[in-house]
Amino acid sequence: MTDESKAMSIPAAESRARQATARDRGATGALPQEKHVEEPSDDELAAKAGQGDRGAFERLAWRWWDRIRGFCSALAGFDPEIARDAAQETLIQLHRSISKWEKAGSFGSFLYGICKNVTKGVIRSRARTRNRQVSLHDGLSYEPEDPTGTAEDAAIKRDLQRQLAIAMRSLEIEDRELIYLHEAEGMAVKALAAMMGLPEGTIKSRLFRIRKKLATIFEEAGYD
Repeated sequence: MTDESKAMSIPAAESRARQATARDRGATGALPQEKHVEEPSDDELAAKAGQGDRGAFERLAWRWWDRIRGFCSALAGFDPEIARDAAQETLIQLHRSISKWEKAGSFGSFLYGICKNVTKGVIRSRARTRNRQVSLHDGLSYEPEDPTGTAEDAAIKRDLQRQLAIAMRSLEIEDRELIYLHEAEGMAVKALAAMMGLPEGTIKSRLFRIRKKLATIFEEAGYD
């Protein structure tokens, strides 16, 4: 194409663009609004992942990763090494079994079931291989310390984290699961009852008993 033909093509293209814009405006004189693209739900991503869609699985794993780590950490009594191994193994097991997920049940319940089984397995494996004394000086939280806080604030937070680890390790793993999902994830009693196949009254009484036990441990440690 010559320079002249290029120059002639520019106004022609601009004219076509103006005509297209006029058609788009229509009688209202306004440009059409961009359509809002909704994010796929967990169920939709899980269904695609179950059919071999790698991108859907990676997106789902990324979306749930923090909750997987938090749940595994709570089940492990905030042991950082067990929590790390359990979280990583959970992703592996999820990838292997996601094709078995059925939409009749919630994806969250399916995933938390995998987390629980994997964490229990890691705990048993550790108990078999070595008698490990868990250091209370291990990092018990995934959140970095606030750089703007004082040294006293940081010390109080570390002490509280250590005490929480001691308290959680005093609970059975099923109780750790229940109190974490209710308090940290905000799951309602009704949802917990459906997930665990128990009456709502049983869930309420277990939560009451767990809270009472944790409160006693903290009171004995000098916390109000």
